[in-house]
Amino acid sequence: MRIEWDGKPVKCPICGNDEFHNYLTLLNTQGMSFLGFDWANREAETFICKVCGHIQRFDAQMNDPYNGEQKMEGGPKLRKISLK
Repeated sequence: MRIEWDGKPVKCPICGNDEFHNYLTLLNTQGMSFLGFDWANREAETFICKVCGHIQRFDAQMNDPYNGEQKMEGGPKLRKISLK
């Protein structure tokens, strides 16, 4: 998968590769973990470089997962591009 941030291609800052694996991950906090509410933590779009394994994260709540539209008006937009 390739990604764009605000219309610009994202490349790995370590090796320059532009292909990533994509996962949603929880951003656990000490307080929520202590209370047993890990499931209620925020999520992040996580991209792992296919060459060197460097991890990049973006706020998953910035874009609407159902239709790809931005939730934050006027801010940059993350776009995922599938490789066929």
